[in-house]
Amino acid sequence: MHTSADMSNRQEFTREAEVTAKLPQKRTRQYIYDLLTKIKFPITRIESIIERRGGLVDVTCQTVSQAKQLAVALRGHQGVEFARLVLSEFTDIKAHWIPGRFPNSRIIAAIERHHGKVHETKLLRDRQGIADGRRLYRVKTDDLKARPIALTVRLDIMVFLVEYAGQPAQCFLFKKFGHVRMNCPMAVMSPIRDELTPTNEK
Repeated sequence: MHTSADMSNRQEFTREAEVTAKLPQKRTRQYIYDLLTKIKFPITRIESIIERRGGLVDVTCQTVSQAKQLAVALRGHQGVEFARLVLSEFTDIKAHWIPGRFPNSRIIAAIERHHGKVHETKLLRDRQGIADGRRLYRVKTDDLKARPIALTVRLDIMVFLVEYAGQPAQCFLFKKFGHVRMNCPMAVMSPIRDELTPTNEK
């Protein structure tokens, strides 16, 4: 069993070794264990199994290669609607608060200049088909790991909220990734000062 000390010593949250699968609804947890036995996947390779609504199950393996093996084995079993890795080669960046007529080309150019090539983009709409200020930008996961994006980004006079899976914490005091302002190691050496929201584009 993992203790709280074990959890605190782990690296930052990642879902690289996690598989999401759609199983028949209203099945017991024992059904999942029996399914793993049928596909001959050792339970000892699994760290956690999270059951969600609608028959969705998230399974975290010990390694990425094991997660890939599990996804392939589940896809080949009758009754499993789908099974895929949670994190793939690409990550979808969701940007909020974007005015309807703000040029998409400006945002793409800013992302590609600082964070990586945009391979796909999509305008999100509400149930009435009206744009709701959100847009998706698909970028390679490795590019975002090397050059992460802050939670808030300024482009011209506009400030956008940016979210994506695996987005690291950022200190608002010195704009460094990996920790938040409350735990900033530099704060004890410098006077605390109020800052505008961190930006990536001036």
